[in-house]
Amino acid sequence: MKTYLGVATTLALLFLLAVLAAAAQQRAQGTQPAQPTVNPEIEAVQTILQMNDPQQRLTLVDQFLAEYPASQFRGTVLLAAAEAHRMQNDYDQAVEYGERALAINPRDAISLILVADSLSEGTHPNQADYEKKLNKAEEYSRRALAILPELFASVPHRPDVPEEQYKLRENYMEAQVHATLGFVYYRRKKFDDAEKELKLATDMNQLRPNAADYERLGVVQLEQKKYQEAKANFQRCQELGGVAFETCAKRIERVDKMLGTEPAPTPPQE
Repeated sequence: MKTYLGVATTLALLFLLAVLAAAAQQRAQGTQPAQPTVNPEIEAVQTILQMNDPQQRLTLVDQFLAEYPASQFRGTVLLAAAEAHRMQNDYDQAVEYGERALAINPRDAISLILVADSLSEGTHPNQADYEKKLNKAEEYSRRALAILPELFASVPHRPDVPEEQYKLRENYMEAQVHATLGFVYYRRKKFDDAEKELKLATDMNQLRPNAADYERLGVVQLEQKKYQEAKANFQRCQELGGVAFETCAKRIERVDKMLGTEPAPTPPQE
């Protein structure tokens, strides 16, 4: 099973962090310019965050760190690099850059979430440090859950944006953490705990439901012999489509065989 971390959320919050840092810099300098001014350092950060191609982003990160080695945005840029490596499924490098960002700001909830996800995804049972990585993934996830309310409270709410939208985004972020915890518990074969966390993830994430979370919840329920519930979650995974579509279709066929029922026709992927 592969995960599909909500990198768009990370990217959006990175934008927010850059904007807030820039505003803080202006306040510290006691300046409120009447007209927008061009700051090449901030522009470089924004260019990095806007770069969707992971390899090009990493090139820009290297250039930025060489040009601005003492930048106040260094942690944000390192996190952007960690995300780029995560997009390439290079888990070890994602962890390394995420840890470097955390060394600058240990209370960076976004870095904690990304590192926890990368640790849980990038380790294998035949590795000597398998349990150590899972333990660290759980620790970082718990730390992120404790810090997220502080992060949410620091976000200025625009009067033209409904409060419900902010709540949806907050729940979306928290759901990412519960999804990671659910996978950690699944890998430890703690299926009751895994089901609890994955249910939280799927219930909370109403902004951009993740097919992989429903697939994993179904797999956990198969282990618990909750076949009907598992099938319902595989069907939801199918409805969401994407790269998990075919896998969930096969899982539904497997459940139907277990139940001794005829499989329903697979709906076409949109």
